[in-house]
Amino acid sequence: MAVAVAVAVAPVWEILTVLWGGVGVAAICSPDGWLGFATITVRCSVVEQWAVVICGFVAALVLIGCNKLAEKVKYDDPLEAAQLHGDCGAWGVIFTTLFATEKYVNEVYPGKSGRPYGVVHGRRWERPK
Repeated sequence: MAVAVAVAVAPVWEILTVLWGGVGVAAICSPDGWLGFATITVRCSVVEQWAVVICGFVAALVLIGCNKLAEKVKYDDPLEAAQLHGDCGAWGVIFTTLFATEKYVNEVYPGKSGRPYGVVHGRRWERPK
């Protein structure tokens, strides 16, 4: 699944980096694979494969936006570790809240039906009991 995210991220990352006039880390060591690992690896067991591509596409936008913000506030993180792991990891949590499927959640966590799953797949927002 992380590979699918990397495949979705690569073209977005490269095109937007060039359009926004930067070379950045993409020219030295492409963060595509790391972005995939940070965003979806822990959560890949509960989402559909098609949704992972959406996750990767948005994760690329999140990382690029956070890098631009870091430049603006003069945050010194040459390896983009905070943006990649923190911000893209947070996007992964939000993504799972939206796209987790009931079927996969019940397969991964058996024995207790009624566990929460993604809003996109029909689950209403509820307060935990």
